[in-house]
Amino acid sequence: MQKPFALGERSPDFLLATADPPKPEEIAKPPAAASQVDSNAPSLKEVGSGRHLYALYKAQKITLIDAKTFTPLAEVAEKTVKDSAEGYRYFEGNGPDKRLYDLAVEMKGDEICR
Repeated sequence: MQKPFALGERSPDFLLATADPPKPEEIAKPPAAASQVDSNAPSLKEVGSGRHLYALYKAQKITLIDAKTFTPLAEVAEKTVKDSAEGYRYFEGNGPDKRLYDLAVEMKGDEICR
């Protein structure tokens, strides 16, 4: 049963539980791709699933990284498209699961637009 306070608690912080800090060997290391992504990394939304992916552009290729797990999904290469929309570049490639990734990305120079 809850009994709300009329004026609240004296302190906004209260202790729920205590535990010993984890030992260094108990802490999982982040995936290598996590070190390549920062708060400025552009993200793309996969049509259909709604999954968010980070997109890292380098040397006419985009590496797609799952935003939840930081697992690289695919590296897609730039392709030439006839009658392409201005400001867009097109990329295509297969992931390790043989899934085809086909992207149209708005870019300014070598920067992916948000």
